[in-house]
Amino acid sequence: MKTESELIKKTFAKHPSSDGSSFSEAEIIELCNLFHMSGFILSSNILKKDSPLYKNVLRLNNNYIARKILMKKDLDAIKEKFLDDGIRFVVLKGCAYDVMGIFPMNERHYRDIDIIVKEEDIKKAHQSIKEIGYKYKNNFANNDCIYLGNHHHLPAMINKNKTVVEIHHRITKPSVSQDCIITKDIFKKSVKINGLEIPDFSTMVAHSLHHSFQQHSLSQGPIFIFDILHMIKFSKTNSIDISFVLLDKLNLSDNLSKFLNLLDYLENSSCKAKDISKNLSNIGYKGYKSHDGEPKIVLFGKLKRKKDFRLGLGTILLKIQNTKYKYQARYSSLKFIFLLIFEFFLDLKKIKFFN
Repeated sequence: MKTESELIKKTFAKHPSSDGSSFSEAEIIELCNLFHMSGFILSSNILKKDSPLYKNVLRLNNNYIARKILMKKDLDAIKEKFLDDGIRFVVLKGCAYDVMGIFPMNERHYRDIDIIVKEEDIKKAHQSIKEIGYKYKNNFANNDCIYLGNHHHLPAMINKNKTVVEIHHRITKPSVSQDCIITKDIFKKSVKINGLEIPDFSTMVAHSLHHSFQQHSLSQGPIFIFDILHMIKFSKTNSIDISFVLLDKLNLSDNLSKFLNLLDYLENSSCKAKDISKNLSNIGYKGYKSHDGEPKIVLFGKLKRKKDFRLGLGTILLKIQNTKYKYQARYSSLKFIFLLIFEFFLDLKKIKFFN
């Protein structure tokens, strides 16, 4: 799509070189892997088609496409199993964009399948998906569903095809909101396409904005920019109105307005790199900067560094709860005690004592 292509082209700091970029080939491949950006980079035509880098990015993208085809087959298997077991579920995020046809097949990729079930069905869904070969990705976890705590989904599960599934029972963590209005809207307003339920378009946009701005504080790279810009263009092309009702309740209306302004700028101006950077900063996205402080590719952001582990009572209690969740182990079991000691041991190098 022209808008996203312009965004990539104008935010590459180019210099005369064989690959058309100031990044090394290894760095570009790393960024493609980190942010699943290979499809967008290829669509932008920023790379010379006879360059080794183009061929490597194309090879990576073809691997993602093959992976996506396999994941879709596994999703069909989940659909059939859940249908047999009477479990209603809604497909979320990247996979839902695919179901709706928002992106071309070879452009927008995703790491896993995200689905949401009713909270009362979470244990039933876990048992059901176990029966078709899924287990927790963490090999040390008990393959059980005994504790959710402050989490909004089960620990990631995986099958023999290495398809990863996250089963949500709500969108926001209980500590953020006991009454999750996004979850309510997802089940109340879902639409069915090719036998799969997905959120209605306005809820999908709201979820994307919430996931990017409120849940992850723009720490997961630039993919959300392409998601939201593409959804806005998709809504215009297909005459779909985006409702601000849920966005207003979530205090996200201003965020969408800034994206509307960015899209308007990209479509109706000469698109200077400096001005695009300013527009991205206005959204709140700072981008990637080199060691001398100058942007290399302002579109590509660094992942947020994990905070140092600080030893305090609150941290200890949180670690205990998270260990129970991560391994689905009961407090009274010897396995839990061993794993808790193991988890604290892993954090020893990061400990900072309070003054």
